[in-house]
Amino acid sequence: MRKAWLFIALAIPFMWVACEEDTLNQSIPKDQPLDENWGKGDSVPLVSNFYFQGKIDSQMYTIQYGIQNYGVLFDSIKYGLCDTSNNFMGFNTTLGSALNKSLTLKFLSCIPDSADSITNRSSIYLGAYPFGSHELTNFREGVKVEWVDEEGTTWSSRPGTGASSNFRFQILDMAPDTTMLGDIYVTGVMDLRLYNGTRSIPVERGEFRLPLNGF
Repeated sequence: MRKAWLFIALAIPFMWVACEEDTLNQSIPKDQPLDENWGKGDSVPLVSNFYFQGKIDSQMYTIQYGIQNYGVLFDSIKYGLCDTSNNFMGFNTTLGSALNKSLTLKFLSCIPDSADSITNRSSIYLGAYPFGSHELTNFREGVKVEWVDEEGTTWSSRPGTGASSNFRFQILDMAPDTTMLGDIYVTGVMDLRLYNGTRSIPVERGEFRLPLNGF
């Protein structure tokens, strides 16, 4: 397992930092008061390289790396064996903070034990993804989307959903990450429902650009 929370500047252990806030404040005309609602609402400008923007449970969110205490966590996990010779792997990226409101994408694949980084990276591809699962009794390749809300409740996509609805998860672009934060970055869109027990919430018009690492 490999984990690393990454920030724009060197962080004090166990503390979140938002190093770009001063830069953002410089965009405010001189001698005018700071707008406390900046960064909220439906028309927030995207000023960071990595972000999520969309409606979750009918509320608009714009979450950006390095702004308002948001950082990125990479996590490469071997969940188990999907057959006698291959691992079931997750290459994960989380955009989140210590104050909840975090989004995680888990790209789930059956990978040979002998796979090198190039083979591992090839499991991330352009196009539409099914919704996957890393449950030991129900391995499914694809993507798993998780959202932790303000109360700390985790909402997750489910495998098999979307076959007869308008659910979608699609990677539109991917390229080497020149910011050196990750190995690559992916840009995409999503529309789906996330579940917690018998309850569910919609994710609507979700757009994201996030780095991936740990191949």
